[in-house]
Amino acid sequence: MKTYTLYISYLRKDKLVFLLLALLTLCVYAHIRSLNFQTNWDDQWVVQNWYTEGGFSMINFRSILTDFYEGQYSPVNQFYYTLIYAAFGYNSIAFHIAGLIVHLLNAWVIYKFMSKFLTMSAMVPVEEIRFVSIGTICLFLIHPFNVESVVWLSASKVMLYSLFYFLGLYCYLLYAEQHKRSYFILTLLCFVTSFWAKEQALVFPLTLILIDFFIYQRKEAVKRLREKIPFLLMTVFFGVITILSQFNNMQGVLTPKVQFPLYQRICFGGYALCEYFIKCVIPIKLSYIYPFPNLVTEKMSPIYWSYPLAIILLIIFVMRYSKSRILQWGVIFFIINLLVVLHIIPMSRFSIIADRYVYVSSVAVFALIAHFAYQLLFSTKYSNARKVIVPACMLYFGYLCLYTNQRVQVWENSHVLKKELKTILKNRKDLPVEQLE
Repeated sequence: MKTYTLYISYLRKDKLVFLLLALLTLCVYAHIRSLNFQTNWDDQWVVQNWYTEGGFSMINFRSILTDFYEGQYSPVNQFYYTLIYAAFGYNSIAFHIAGLIVHLLNAWVIYKFMSKFLTMSAMVPVEEIRFVSIGTICLFLIHPFNVESVVWLSASKVMLYSLFYFLGLYCYLLYAEQHKRSYFILTLLCFVTSFWAKEQALVFPLTLILIDFFIYQRKEAVKRLREKIPFLLMTVFFGVITILSQFNNMQGVLTPKVQFPLYQRICFGGYALCEYFIKCVIPIKLSYIYPFPNLVTEKMSPIYWSYPLAIILLIIFVMRYSKSRILQWGVIFFIINLLVVLHIIPMSRFSIIADRYVYVSSVAVFALIAHFAYQLLFSTKYSNARKVIVPACMLYFGYLCLYTNQRVQVWENSHVLKKELKTILKNRKDLPVEQLE
């Protein structure tokens, strides 16, 4: 009875912390109530379309599940729009509040996943698990890098795929712990649903394999590769669907359009990884468009050769010389969940990186930040420097909150967004400036 009482007390404490974080998030995103649809930046066709207005008739239901719409295949995301429209019409406030709710749900699921994963993997001491788990979702909720995913209605698919992605990872941990077939089936269903929200979920099986190597001994992890066959087969099938949906709109791998040569795509992929990581740690000069450094027909600057080399050296160092298992997991998780958006596989996009693509991967970086913050705040090694460390952490946290609040306002409408666009593009004639005219 005493153990049960302690458990209930612990649970309530976590719920109180999450409530406080939710209130902080609402304050940081306070300007969301004044945001409108981006009528000249994808919302006019992604959100406001005949599928949204078609309701839940069998004809519309079948069309959402089977149609490739403008190179997109995300039926879960479309059902989400249809549901909100059925309840509130084209009320921009309702759509944005729904997005904020999904963001909060994601944070709660990530907390559950991180708590269980850190416990099962024993990557950090027991007393550190709760701090890292809460610290991770704290940064996740208020980080400016996630603003685009939350406030741009056309990017809601990112949050929806992430929700089912982390639900799937949590179900898999329950399966690994309890060996119940029902949890394995739930993991499969979450994977399917996550892909139906956004194709970035294709790497889900790789993340499961990564988890195995951190919660099991190596021999056991290798044995469990057989369990991943259904997931890998589904990945191949989903990959074909993605290629066909993009080709339907003359985009992607099969497009006849001229693409960057492979060596440039590899260099740009390394550059993108570095940029994603840096902006997760120190978010500066965030934007909703990051132009490629050169046109397809132009030569690439030799400096970009250094980025893939830096990534390779980092991986070698972390895997061979670092004893920190959470650092190893964080680096690999971060890379895996960005693989399909690094342009190594042609994406027919005019932006080399995008804030929304790092929504899932950022969790690994935030976990590492929380881990190192714990070391600085509670380790006896740094006791003499604590008078500097504590204010520095507070300033960093305050900076994130203020920057996020400022980034939300940038997304008020297409006219406000256009101001930022002009300062970015300048002489870049290859980018769609006219979309915001």
